[in-house]
Amino acid sequence: MIGRIEWAAAVRSAFVGLIGLVLIAGCATLPPPGADYPKTASSAFDQPETTNLGRNAAAQTSGHPGLSGFRLFPRGVDGLLLRTQLIRQAERALDIQYYIFVEDYTGKVLLAELLRAADRGVRVRLLIDDLNSYGKPDTRATLAALSKHEKIEVRLFNPFAYRGDVLLFHRFDELLNAPRINHRMHNKLMVADGAVAVVGGRNVADEYFGTGAVTVRFADFDVAAFGPVVPELAKSFDAYWNCALAIPQEAVAPIAAQESEAEAHAVLRDNLANADLQDIVRRIDKGDPLTGMLAGGTPLSWASALVVADPPEKAAPGSNAALVSPTAEVLGDRMKEVVREFVIISPYFIPGPTGLAVLEDLRKRGARVRVVTNSLASTDVPVVHSAYRRYRSPLLEAGVEIHEVRPVRGQPRVERESFGSGSGGSGAPFALHAKAFVFDRQRVFLGSANLDPRSLELNTEVGLLIESPELAAQIIARFDEFAASPNSYRVVSESNDAFGPALRWQTSVDGKMIEWTYEPDTTPWQRMKVDLYSFLPIEGQL
Repeated sequence: MIGRIEWAAAVRSAFVGLIGLVLIAGCATLPPPGADYPKTASSAFDQPETTNLGRNAAAQTSGHPGLSGFRLFPRGVDGLLLRTQLIRQAERALDIQYYIFVEDYTGKVLLAELLRAADRGVRVRLLIDDLNSYGKPDTRATLAALSKHEKIEVRLFNPFAYRGDVLLFHRFDELLNAPRINHRMHNKLMVADGAVAVVGGRNVADEYFGTGAVTVRFADFDVAAFGPVVPELAKSFDAYWNCALAIPQEAVAPIAAQESEAEAHAVLRDNLANADLQDIVRRIDKGDPLTGMLAGGTPLSWASALVVADPPEKAAPGSNAALVSPTAEVLGDRMKEVVREFVIISPYFIPGPTGLAVLEDLRKRGARVRVVTNSLASTDVPVVHSAYRRYRSPLLEAGVEIHEVRPVRGQPRVERESFGSGSGGSGAPFALHAKAFVFDRQRVFLGSANLDPRSLELNTEVGLLIESPELAAQIIARFDEFAASPNSYRVVSESNDAFGPALRWQTSVDGKMIEWTYEPDTTPWQRMKVDLYSFLPIEGQL
């Protein structure tokens, strides 16, 4: 009997999907589903001084007029503690914007706190890119349930027309609506009571914080921000929240699986009781790192800073990235101004012909250029590696220093103190996800953007350009740890009269220097796949 019920449900799902597919085919050039659904424009909370969080933040900024305060968080567990504590401290408003927000251990911890905040009267606005909703019915159901709360509003950015989990229909949706859905909101931002913001590269999922049974551990950066940059970041959130591509959850929820608000409460409450999370829950309860920053016990770096936020129009079909990409403009201009040293931390690194020319020019002018990125063995997106690798030889010939991180860290101290993320995932492979750029050891660009065509031309991004030698030194110290042997492979080029330059990968293993003449720690099949990918004319999409 159960089998027949399941079969009937599958038939109904496929039938609904087929109808949706027909509708998709007929509406491929139309706006996203729910575009005509009624929604109310709203704006960021702008009276932080009326909240405890705002008053404490103001007490720290009062001695630094015109400057913003920053604290770098290279460890995932601290990023999770910070976000959770900000939600707990909020009294009036929480604005949260992410590319990925998954209902796993980490997601449930944050969603539970958001629900508690809403119960005590805090307005919650949650904006999530819809790209990663496919295949996650539990997440869709919980978000739909939470959006029923009178204080919680959920919007999906640029949603897919097909809302089910049949892969064939999902792929058809991608194909037929490619001009629209190829543009994604890659931003990562949280603003609490208009007083404190968190910006960086981390999404909300276990892989970024090291909780749960993850298959990969991402090394990343967050930065907590106080002062004048916070209202500017809040304005950026408003632009996305009120744009045409931000669709209310209710506009697509009828097609998605649903659960009641009470069921969502139960699921999130049970997650907090999970034994694997008890250490993190205890650390959240202690209050640090937020308490230390608000009380002045944890020092902040004070500096002038610029919010660099792409407008949501960059994600519109047919948009001209050259006109609507402040991220590309700022990065390009600051790169050209480098005199002594340019440091790049980018997990997905495709400089393109223009970027290659800029880096070659920097080397001709005597500037040092250093790059750390993922190796083929560590990357989670091998197709990106297929495009990146064609730039290695010309970069090396120009004198650029290239380091590719290893999936197995060689220095336990570095892993524990700098890259460790929490109690879970200790045996999972390591991968780089941090995005940071340091110009002449004086200024830093840190946010969601990679140095690749997708970040600069297709997706929207948000970041901070900070004039701070202190922060620059901290990020360069992390770079040096990422790049150190045996934590990475140093890629070098050796001349070969018969076949041109030959690449070598060098690192130390068990105290001995090892050299490879092919992509190290990979299988022939991995290398063959990348060879095949390299024939595809898709670099501009990566």
